[in-house]
Amino acid sequence: MDDEERMRILSKILGLAHCLTLYLKTGLNVWDLKEKIIIYSVSINEHFGEKLLKVLESVQDTKDYDNLDIGILFTLLINFCRNIKPPGTGWDYKPKDEDHSVGADIERIRILWNLYCEDQVDVPYLQEMYGRMSDKFGDLSKEGDSASSNKADCNASKQKIQIVSLKTNYNVENGIVVTKNINSAMALLDTSGIVICIGAIGCGKTTSMRYIQDIYKDQGWETVWFDEHIVENERIRYENDKKTSIFVIICLGHLTVKHFLPTMS
Repeated sequence: MDDEERMRILSKILGLAHCLTLYLKTGLNVWDLKEKIIIYSVSINEHFGEKLLKVLESVQDTKDYDNLDIGILFTLLINFCRNIKPPGTGWDYKPKDEDHSVGADIERIRILWNLYCEDQVDVPYLQEMYGRMSDKFGDLSKEGDSASSNKADCNASKQKIQIVSLKTNYNVENGIVVTKNINSAMALLDTSGIVICIGAIGCGKTTSMRYIQDIYKDQGWETVWFDEHIVENERIRYENDKKTSIFVIICLGHLTVKHFLPTMS
């Protein structure tokens, strides 16, 4: 096979590799990526090193995904994108021909890339995959040609894509990540009976309170949940004819306070 044919095949494989970036842009917004980095930071550092962790932390826009290594793209796709499920055969196995799911296609791209890393140029289903991905994303030739034109960069990136399963830094119970802050809040409630949670909107205050509320419910407490605006010098009042122990969690965001008062006669 002559050099021209080799470059043609390489251009197609690199065009397919670009599809991983496009899948990531539609499947993982920057806000979700930032959240995942916090939850999976230890595992990311363990598998890819602190340098990559800092690169991911510096991402400000989905356009920055264009600069990520293909192996990292694949890892983010299979670990962080909820809409991407493994092919019927599972990751690291050739998908069935009739399986055209997103997971199956990105697994095929991984296989093709790894064959390219082994210097195999007679690769199976390359033309079929390239045609199908071009129908889905548009002309891929520009991306493939621009990438393959720099032979040094291509050779430097010739590393196989490995299947990496990232693990969270924390325990996950009922779909909620139990952080150190949640554990600290539980400890404070046991000793002082009140916890004040302060943080920006969306940082997880309400989720943390829901988790703590469920813990107390499981212990037989009756809980009351309501929202109030805080006004200076206003006191929170709770009236109950029964003898009651009161635990209060106050969550400070912008204007709204959310708290629940577990009560037990």
